[in-house]
Amino acid sequence: MKKIYLVLLFLITLKVIAIGSVEKKDLKLSFSGFIKYCAMYDTRQTVNAREGHFLLYPEAPLYDSENIDINSAPNFNMTTISSTLKFSLDGSEVLNARSQAFIEFDCWGSKNCFNLFRVRHAYAKLDWGNTKLIFGQYWHPMSVVSCFPKIVSANSGVPFHPISRNPQIRLVHEFGILQFTACLFTQRDFTSIGPDGASSQYLRNSGIPEVHFQLQCGNALSGIQAGAGIDYKKLVPEIYTENDEGETFATKESLSGISTMGFISAKTKYFIVNAQGIYAQNSYDMMMLGGYAVKKTTDKETGEKEFSNLNTLSSWVDFQSKVGWGNLGFFIAYTKNMGAGEIIEGPIYARGGDIDCVCRFSARLGFDYEDFNISLEGELTNANYGIKNGDGKGGVTDARPVSNFRTLLSFKYSF
Repeated sequence: MKKIYLVLLFLITLKVIAIGSVEKKDLKLSFSGFIKYCAMYDTRQTVNAREGHFLLYPEAPLYDSENIDINSAPNFNMTTISSTLKFSLDGSEVLNARSQAFIEFDCWGSKNCFNLFRVRHAYAKLDWGNTKLIFGQYWHPMSVVSCFPKIVSANSGVPFHPISRNPQIRLVHEFGILQFTACLFTQRDFTSIGPDGASSQYLRNSGIPEVHFQLQCGNALSGIQAGAGIDYKKLVPEIYTENDEGETFATKESLSGISTMGFISAKTKYFIVNAQGIYAQNSYDMMMLGGYAVKKTTDKETGEKEFSNLNTLSSWVDFQSKVGWGNLGFFIAYTKNMGAGEIIEGPIYARGGDIDCVCRFSARLGFDYEDFNISLEGELTNANYGIKNGDGKGGVTDARPVSNFRTLLSFKYSF
């Protein structure tokens, strides 16, 4: 409760400061958001976050003494934790640029602690017209804002669609219908995994930020946008090693990965089509399959290791049509564990290391009236589980399908 009071006090103080400054600096503070209620039913246990609200894929079979799959048990829950509150500030001119600031909260909390405010986005923007500078916490550049699935589920299309929000500094420059983006960023809420579990320390210990370059063509007015991006990430999984005798030795062994993506978005008065394809290395921090593995121990006297990326291929397409009060849509996606492509000794640090591939089909029907929306969505997700590192190269062998069907009912009021 104390944390909630502190957040509310901060927001009230922000409002008072802004009101008191309007006459002097002509600041304009506005707020918006939504209240969203979701009821969901799963036909089996799932790999998820926030007590099932954020679903990735079905759990692997877990057999009891009578060979009954324990994870075939259904699950039901109702939540409002995706409800969001947003504040935006139009500021005065800074360095001949229009200044803006944005901060957005939701109720996801920390891990499974419900009903606690969490900073979702917090960034400022300087806009010179054709050039924009953004600094703060915002979407990972591979999460293209203009090309998001329109699904009802709060999972935003993971593990097929890359999802992450990162502290960053981003420069965007427009050349007519072309837009170039350069971004330097680190990790906070969405982190890589390693010997000490999920943490931002592996990127921090590399001494450099993650780097992304992206080129887009088209704009919202043309109705068609397309683009491609490339991403470079360097991790240091360990800063020291330990041998069999318990002796420790400093190490600087690192791991670098390159990820690429392409997307296209088409919008008309009656429908929206978004699609994206991704080839990623070490994509755990983007809520996708993948990570990395110990390739081999290069020095047994010191425990020095060499690491290898696990590669992931993913693609998805989302279609939505709108007629009057109603909208109809569907989402189709597929992701594949491509392994390391070389012999690895292990261990493996990854999401879905025992999954060969995952596919999903969902269909939704929604109705809008003024600021109120009611939606119904059915989501079928199939994961093929098998032998982890069965081919010795990080791939999965003898995979068998496991399916879950989620029925989700949503009521949303926007303001």
